[in-house]
Amino acid sequence: MSFLFPVFLAGAVAAAIPIILHLLTREAAPRLPFSAVQFLKRVPVADSRRRLRELLLLALRVTALVLLALAFARPFLATATSLAADRVTIVAVDTSFSMGAPGQFARAQALVRDAVGRIGSSDRIGVVSFSDTADVAAPPADRGQALAAIDRLQPGFGATRYASAIAKAVEQIGERAGRIVLVTDLQKSGWDASPDASVPGAVTIAVLDAGAPTANLAVTDLRRDAGSLVAMIRNAGSQPITSRAHLIIDGTPAGEAPVVAAPGALTEVRFTVAHPEAGVVIVEVDDEQGYPADNARYFVLDPPSRASLLTVTTLGNAASEAFYLERALMVNDRAFAWTTIGVGDLSGMAADGLADRDAVLLLGTRGIDRRGREVLETYVTRGGALLLVSGPDVDADAPARIFGDITLQARLRDAGSVVSFAPTDGRHPIFRPFGSLIGNLGHVRFDRSVLIDDAPGAKMLARFSDGKPALLEYQVGSGHVLYFASDLNRQWNDFPLQSSFVPFVQNVMRYLTASVEAPREYLVADAPAGVRREPGIASLRTARGANEGAAAQVRRVAINVDIRESDPTRIGAEPLIASITRIGNASGAGGRNQEQGLSARISAEGRQNLWRYGLALMLASLVFESALGRKM
Repeated sequence: MSFLFPVFLAGAVAAAIPIILHLLTREAAPRLPFSAVQFLKRVPVADSRRRLRELLLLALRVTALVLLALAFARPFLATATSLAADRVTIVAVDTSFSMGAPGQFARAQALVRDAVGRIGSSDRIGVVSFSDTADVAAPPADRGQALAAIDRLQPGFGATRYASAIAKAVEQIGERAGRIVLVTDLQKSGWDASPDASVPGAVTIAVLDAGAPTANLAVTDLRRDAGSLVAMIRNAGSQPITSRAHLIIDGTPAGEAPVVAAPGALTEVRFTVAHPEAGVVIVEVDDEQGYPADNARYFVLDPPSRASLLTVTTLGNAASEAFYLERALMVNDRAFAWTTIGVGDLSGMAADGLADRDAVLLLGTRGIDRRGREVLETYVTRGGALLLVSGPDVDADAPARIFGDITLQARLRDAGSVVSFAPTDGRHPIFRPFGSLIGNLGHVRFDRSVLIDDAPGAKMLARFSDGKPALLEYQVGSGHVLYFASDLNRQWNDFPLQSSFVPFVQNVMRYLTASVEAPREYLVADAPAGVRREPGIASLRTARGANEGAAAQVRRVAINVDIRESDPTRIGAEPLIASITRIGNASGAGGRNQEQGLSARISAEGRQNLWRYGLALMLASLVFESALGRKM
């Protein structure tokens, strides 16, 4: 028996009060001398029953006071289970693909079962599985649930990340005292990728080594090169390995090649076979000793999606108004597809009529009506990209006329003044590809341009030689607008005749449609939402451009494992534990343990509620005492 508030036991001293009162108020019969006792009449002693009742009343009163003191002291049965109910052990099991070598995960499960069997029966046991991320396989509970969760675990396709495992385990332990048991192959890359794990001072860590294979072949890269398909295969073992690589195109075997892999080296395997412009390629390598998950690499041959451009001119005549611009786009017609309409055609469109366009090139604004301006504003506000090029058919302050969020003070520059232009930041995506040739942009001569006096909220990407803006960028809603302060059709400058013109136009278009060229390969950990986290080919349904309500299209992407996980280089258990940051000092941990001990006692007392029985017995004794006292 233990007490939550033992200081109240001092109240039991009050039980001496009725004893003292009983002794002080006891009636003593007077002593009388008799000469001959034999002549006294034999009669029963009438006070014998009365004295018995008095003793019983005394016992009841003492019992009531003692029970009251015990109730205030809050008694409970201090069993090992009740005091240790809040101790937690979290077993974190590595389920990365490096645990998939033959027989390795079975050994890990055996280690876990043995470790769980040696944990105290009063501890709560939880199970966490981890690779790139950590998941709770079984919350802290009894041993049976933990063992059942361990039996269900299987290695996956993620990479080892110790920090995620430790963070999830600490989350499950909470403010309680506990222990983390890491069951892993001690892969060094798992710590190098996230060396920022930390645990409270009251949490201890143990590591169970599941071992690692002595050899592993992995396909680490797959690419198309000069008409051939090239795979890179790495031997992570210490001995040379002879094997074979297999090429599969669109599900059909397309060739084999021998692999002679030196220890710790990359081997190039080249397949010189005819292959389609679009399709799916897989290269597999035979490897019976290492990790099965990295024996294959996936690659998508599909050409990138062409960005859909719309050119808007005054009359819808591309042959004259967008001649040089469209010739520059033709240089890379695999990247861009475009059509041309007139300004008046915007008026007949629905509000989201441009939603399927990745970028709009506005080369004329004369004659645009309110409806046309609304269509453009809706398109940009919802995430579209617009290039507005000045010229004879464009109002100088056209951005402000179309978009209510843009303020611009601009006018035509006086004839006769010739300027050049240069970027304000050579690292911007439009100008960075020029590299050392960026100075060629300064050779362009501008006879006419828009003189921008004030453009609040705009970002200046390039300026004329007199310091005035030449290329501005505005953020409008979720989209953006580029405003070039001269034309691109050789009417106000000689830009189309310069060698820098084509790369400038190409770079501007790539910048405007940057969201179109989405990644074609993902690691398992970075797989898009809705795609299973395993190697293979996935089909993604995406909208053209960034616009809401845009037409959906399907593209294929490759999902591959993280090649860092293919390296079996290990970190020792002791260095791993020593590298984990401790939060709080020993005294702090001691204080936390005391708080946790008090919490366990409060929890045990709250479950048992023995004080209520004590009060009930006290009230019963008082009722009995009252009834007995009336008969006195």
